[in-house]
Amino acid sequence: RGPHEMAKRDADGVDLTVGSARMESLDGFVLERVLLDAPDKKALFLLGRFKDITGEENGKRAIVILAKRHFETETSKVEQLSQTALQSIFTNDIYSKYGGTPPPSLNEINVDIICPCTDKHIAKYSKQETFIVRETPELYALVTLPYILSLPATTIQWV
Repeated sequence: RGPHEMAKRDADGVDLTVGSARMESLDGFVLERVLLDAPDKKALFLLGRFKDITGEENGKRAIVILAKRHFETETSKVEQLSQTALQSIFTNDIYSKYGGTPPPSLNEINVDIICPCTDKHIAKYSKQETFIVRETPELYALVTLPYILSLPATTIQWV
């Protein structure tokens, strides 16, 4: 938003533009690429940009994280599972496997938005190559400690 543009605000004066405390939907999110598909976390990490209130891309890169919620064990919620539509995948003797579509009230997701995001955010939420390193006291003194000491204090302040 330029300095002379008005922010879209709700009745309480809350800024509804991207990067503020509240949004209504993901309408206007333009996908750039998938950063990470994490089936173990049941999450999808997306990089893109949001269109502003005029329909133009605002230039601010954003990360949208979609994650499935856990099942609630409250009896009224569990009873709603009887409304789940099933699609057979296979049936064999006493075993059956189905794909299921639960009712919308049980099929919600968590949505986290980082906007504007930095290159550090993008790296953090991108697929990472992993390594196993056996660190000895000598390797710590020779490699790890000099690296830690080379970092700005603000980077490691939380450690």
